[in-house]
Amino acid sequence: RNAGESPIIYYSTKPDVSESDSQVEDMENFSTGEGTLYFWLKDTTGTYESGAPTRWTAELKIRHQVEPSADKRKVTLQCTPKAEMTYTLDGSNPKDGKTYDGPFEIGSEAVRLLVYAKSGEATKNADFQIPHSGDKTVQIDDAKPARLSNKRMALDTTDRVYSVINHFRDQTNTRFKGVRIEIGEGENTVTVRFQEREITAAMIEGTVNSLREVLQEDQSPVAITISDGIQFESGFEAKEFAKIAGIELRPGKVTQED
Repeated sequence: RNAGESPIIYYSTKPDVSESDSQVEDMENFSTGEGTLYFWLKDTTGTYESGAPTRWTAELKIRHQVEPSADKRKVTLQCTPKAEMTYTLDGSNPKDGKTYDGPFEIGSEAVRLLVYAKSGEATKNADFQIPHSGDKTVQIDDAKPARLSNKRMALDTTDRVYSVINHFRDQTNTRFKGVRIEIGEGENTVTVRFQEREITAAMIEGTVNSLREVLQEDQSPVAITISDGIQFESGFEAKEFAKIAGIELRPGKVTQED
């Protein structure tokens, strides 16, 4: 906006962006693995004066994985985009904790893992409750956003599909990824795949109702498969989905961040 018909966008990880820095070649498909970037626009016609650089920071996402390792357990941390991470296991401030440089071991006892991630000027804190090795229950904070990462979840009956739709219809922050919708039976089945696009329950409802209308089969059975996880507004809603879908929430499959 206000940069002419053919603006040039320069970017850098530092605030003092200039014409010697890299250019955004494709404005529609620009991506980066950096945590912080500064953008500066120049109007090639000289009609508009360039303003100050604009800062952008990524939304860091911290994940952890716990695996058996002999008589102990191994913890692996990951952050997207990549970031420097520090952590503590005793409840103290993770910003002043130990630098994460690879998987580390913990014992069989319950542990509170606090993580601090920093990439450029983007920062993030995460609080993970790791139960003791014999505890198969899932520790979920009802108030925090939650992500369910089961590799494949099936809503295999029309009743379950509409129970999920009715419960989550108005929750725009609950999003399903890797959704496949099947309407009909046998050779007459119609399949819609959303691939990597994240969609809401309201979008699922609109797709199902539209297809039924086009097919003139408003009572045809519906089944849904979710292959790439679900982001919920809260841990409470993750538990509600599990009840409706008839699935068990297992340790390591539900992640929560501050």
